[in-house]
Amino acid sequence: MKKRILSLIVFSFILLSGFAQSKELILKVTLDEKKYSSLDQNSKAFVSSAYMKCLQDFTMVPEISLRTSDIDSELREIQKQSQIDAATGLGSENSAYAADKGSRADLVLKISLANAGNNNYQFICTISEIETMNLIISENSERLPIAELTKDQVVDGFVYKILTALNKRNYISEISSDVRNQLLHLDSSEESFRKYVQDYTRQLEEAEAELAKLQNDAATEQERIELEAQRLALQLKIEMAEKNRQIAEENLRRQQAEDAANEKRQKEMEQMQNTQREKFLKDIEAIEAARAELRKQALTSLPLKKRIELIEASKGNLVRLEKQLEESLAQNAAYYDQKMEAEITAVNSEPWRKADLSNGEPTVRALNYRNQQIEKIRNKYESQKKTGENQLKNAAKPTIDACKNQLQANLSDMEKTTYVFRSIDVTDDYLSLKVSEFDGARMVWDVYSDFTLNNIQKIKNSNINLPRVSLSYELMTGSKPDLVSEAGYKDYQDKVDMADLYFRTSVPYLYSQLSIKVSYNSVNDWYEIKPVMFKIFRTQDNKKAIVSFSESDLISSVTKTKETNTKETGAKETEKENPKPKTSPKYDEDDDDYATIGDFFDFSRSSFFGSPKPRRGLFADITYLNGSLYQGMNLNFSVLTGGQVVFFGIDADLGFPWIKDEYKNPNSWSSFYLFDVNLILGVSFNILFLRPYAAVGIGYYSIGHNKLSDNDIYGLSLETLAGLDICLGPYSIGGVYRLKFLYGSGFSNAMGVSLGINW
Repeated sequence: MKKRILSLIVFSFILLSGFAQSKELILKVTLDEKKYSSLDQNSKAFVSSAYMKCLQDFTMVPEISLRTSDIDSELREIQKQSQIDAATGLGSENSAYAADKGSRADLVLKISLANAGNNNYQFICTISEIETMNLIISENSERLPIAELTKDQVVDGFVYKILTALNKRNYISEISSDVRNQLLHLDSSEESFRKYVQDYTRQLEEAEAELAKLQNDAATEQERIELEAQRLALQLKIEMAEKNRQIAEENLRRQQAEDAANEKRQKEMEQMQNTQREKFLKDIEAIEAARAELRKQALTSLPLKKRIELIEASKGNLVRLEKQLEESLAQNAAYYDQKMEAEITAVNSEPWRKADLSNGEPTVRALNYRNQQIEKIRNKYESQKKTGENQLKNAAKPTIDACKNQLQANLSDMEKTTYVFRSIDVTDDYLSLKVSEFDGARMVWDVYSDFTLNNIQKIKNSNINLPRVSLSYELMTGSKPDLVSEAGYKDYQDKVDMADLYFRTSVPYLYSQLSIKVSYNSVNDWYEIKPVMFKIFRTQDNKKAIVSFSESDLISSVTKTKETNTKETGAKETEKENPKPKTSPKYDEDDDDYATIGDFFDFSRSSFFGSPKPRRGLFADITYLNGSLYQGMNLNFSVLTGGQVVFFGIDADLGFPWIKDEYKNPNSWSSFYLFDVNLILGVSFNILFLRPYAAVGIGYYSIGHNKLSDNDIYGLSLETLAGLDICLGPYSIGGVYRLKFLYGSGFSNAMGVSLGINW
């Protein structure tokens, strides 16, 4: 076979050997494609994610090296083509058959999905010897709905059963305690998680240091291929160590937060009376039970992180396949070009025969004959090159098309799914809820929720600043405060302390819930988030939200903070009894309406320039008017509405300009006015805090003098206008220019200042 393609064969098998060099067991892992293909798209995503988790878990055991069906399919195609070329004399038979020595798998591990009835499924794993195909191990997972079956904890337990079976049959050594603890989720101590972080960090550093030592200037092609195989093997090791370290860091952070919450709760409980402590513990048990039920709710779609991981994996596979095809086409062309040039050189090197010469020079007939030979050679190899290209493209097309279809299906499912996040634990990764200390002046607890997706790759606007919610004393305790009598005030103090204690427990009395939509931006290669709904619930009473923000509340020019169920009269009484201190907190009672769209997307509230808004609201223009007969001051008033770009509305001009000297007649122009009203349509754009705009209008005008009823001139009014606003929170100021055509009175223009109140 041609040299470059032979190099590719050798490289592929050496790459696999590179993975196996330090391993004792090579597993060929396959997924039952027949049963997998019969699933609906959503179930396929769950199973694909679980399959990837299985592969990740197997790599935790250093003795195991994996080969997948994808790798084997590629190797079979290369081996098949190599053998065909060897049979036709284009390649070496020894290279075709001997290049894979030592790369064969020892065992075949097959994972299939079985329908267990009642909407339950289970994974079945069979392991066979690759030479005899004798079954040596068979393991089954639990029987669960597919969304539950594919959860990480269930998959981890299933893989541990398989590893245990391999150990009992002496295929691998005894499973280390670290691997066992991680797969069975046994040890959740802070010390263990810190150890895992240190171990994976060390593995990562060692692999990166080893990778840095590799040299790419090998003396021979064989050495270069071996170094490349080592580099790719180390790269895989680095990626796995980095992922495992991230998981360990997340677990460490979660456990630290849980331990801190429990320690604080324990200290506060020590100060409680026995009856209070008993009631508190009983309530906490009920809340814990309600939380457990909430967390048992089955997922209806693949979690966002796993969905994006599948999408990114499909994108990576597609790039790799297309690059592989491109390289194969280039090697195919180079091979036939090389053969063609060699054969043409041989023809041109042939000595001329006597019949070809005249006076020592080749005849025209001889030259034409040789050129015809060369042309036949070119046509032959061009045809072979084209045939080879078509074969390569046809062979790669089903795999590439399947990868594209899978990618598009995952993107489509992601974009039509509404993803819901809940702060059901105080240590949840994405959405968290915190309750401030009780504000005695306002008699409220301020509740804050933060939403971050930092551990999901390529997320745009992952830090969302959600609205603040204030919960009143009456809402949380179920009674109005008695602040007059001594007994009533003491009861008020006790209830605040007790209610506050519920907020400090590690078992959440409240939880927040955020629904979002996610779309993929192919231009920038990132994922964009749009919030849909935000709610806060009591954990024990989660049927009805305490507060709720819809999409229009979250994505709007002003999102007001809600102080739920606080009576206006009670608030006034509280303000009288508890005057505002000189040094007020950051969010005091006069700061209730602070949240804006700038807050929502994490812009600074202290910024003088607000986020630009659509040009809708009430506007007043003060301009200098200049017409054919008159000039002077003019006022324009506009009421506008519309969206982010297009706006429309009505405007009216009222001016009392001076008549120009050449037209002034005291007898007939003793007083003068100009009035017009127009329907307008325009567009505006937001650039930082600037808002340029332009519009056109049509309407009616009237010019009068002496008295309004004397000698009026009126008719059709046409206008165009353009301007630039500077947005200052809900207000705007800027410049405007208007050009008017008054039918029967000619053109006039106006230039001046525009003031606006936006809504």
